[in-house]
This record gives sequence, C-alpha cells and structure tokens, in this order.
Amino acid sequence: MDNLYVNRRKLVLASGSPRRKQLLEEAGFWFDVKPIDIDESFPSELSVESVASYIAEKKANAAQNFIQEDEILLTADSVVVLGDKIFNKPIDFNDAYRMLAHLSGKAHIVYTGVCLRDKYKELIFTGKSLSVFVNLLIRKCDGTLTNTNHMIRQDRMPSKSG
Repeated sequence: MDNLYVNRRKLVLASGSPRRKQLLEEAGFWFDVKPIDIDESFPSELSVESVASYIAEKKANAAQNFIQEDEILLTADSVVVLGDKIFNKPIDFNDAYRMLAHLSGKAHIVYTGVCLRDKYKELIFTGKSLSVFVNLLIRKCDGTLTNTNHMIRQDRMPSKSG
C-alpha cells in the first residue's frame, strides 16, 4: 500500500491497547479506535517469528466487518520471546511477577506483527526488536511489584505492548 493510497483514507485501529493508540497519535495519524477481543491462541507448529503476524491477521479477520469502503483497518500483536519460549500476556499478578523475574537481567526478542487491510488489499509484516532488561530488584509486597525505578500495581496490569 503506497502513501497516497493510505493518506487519503480513514484509519481504524482495532485494538484496545493504550500504547498502540499513543504511538499512532505521536506519529501524527488520525484514526478511530474500535477494540476487538479475540482468542489469541495459535497453532503450536508455528515458528516464534510467525506468531505475532498470525495473531494480527486473526484479529483483522475478526474485525473485517468494522471497516467501510473508504477505511483501512490496522491490527497488531506483539510477542515476547526468550530463547524459543513465548511469554503470553500475564493472566494475573502472580504470572506477571513470574515473567518479570524470569526476564530480569536477560535480553529477549519482541516480535510485532502488523496487518493493514481494506476491502481490496492486505499487507502483513513483522518487526523484530531486541530488548534488554536490567536486573530488577523485585520484591512482592502488598500486591505490588517494585524496584527503584518502576512500580506495577495489581489493579493496573500492563499489556504486552505497554
């Protein structure tokens, strides 16, 4: 999809992620938000590099009816990978604690799959980022994960993208 094709059309972000919304706003895009909630499971035989784009396309398939003739649908998904293990979204506070403790002091890969689609065309791609966690000084205390720089409260669990 070339810039002229995209620039003259309305963008629809099919995501409830505050971070994705923030990134698009900071990049200067005008868009509507229409969150979609899907089962983010994937076939076990998929390579770790393919999972994010698979789920992004799955979201686009579920949101296809959201878009009008003059709109472009944007869906995305990110997966955190350490070695050959994918870290899914934490299911609860204890799971988030376990994940952060496991990633502490290690480099990991974040794959972000993106699907742009309108009624006639589709573009799917994956970005790869290396992320390095410093050694986190984590202590469990009154439902809070803490270190000297950051605090995560149990009632404000982050998504994978922010």
